[in-house]
Amino acid sequence: TVSGSYIINPIGPITVNASELGLPYNQYITLYKGMENTLYQTSLSLQQPIFTWGKISNGVKALKEVESVRSLQLTDTENQLNAELKSRLSAIYYMDDIISLLNEQKSYADHLVELAHAAQEQGIMLAQEVKENEINALQVDVTLSEISAQYSSNLTALRTMTGLLDLTRED
Repeated sequence: TVSGSYIINPIGPITVNASELGLPYNQYITLYKGMENTLYQTSLSLQQPIFTWGKISNGVKALKEVESVRSLQLTDTENQLNAELKSRLSAIYYMDDIISLLNEQKSYADHLVELAHAAQEQGIMLAQEVKENEINALQVDVTLSEISAQYSSNLTALRTMTGLLDLTRED
């Protein structure tokens, strides 16, 4: 702690009329000549514990441990985000292939349904078998829509993670 003060003309001279003191003459008597024109005053105080019984070193050790834990938490979070990013990228990559294969399978299933209708008209196939083929073709459509929804979900999550809101399939 450091403090200081500076005073200009702190106390002037003190004078009294001689008649006030009961003296017979009328003259001023100087009782106090006054202080010097300036007064400086400073003080310095320093407190430092000599013995802390280990409190300071224990505090330093505790803070180093906290730093180590926070560093591990940060590393763990980075690793989790990296793993999530890689898994979402891989999922999108393979979903592209799956979607193209499902589109190809859908065209084959639609063609098969057309052939089944033609076979039913010629009496080669029963109506029940035609309905089974139609159901199988619809299952391909359902699977394609589920995969497309998962694809959109993964792409949205990637946009959020990377902060690239205009991220597209090609990117």
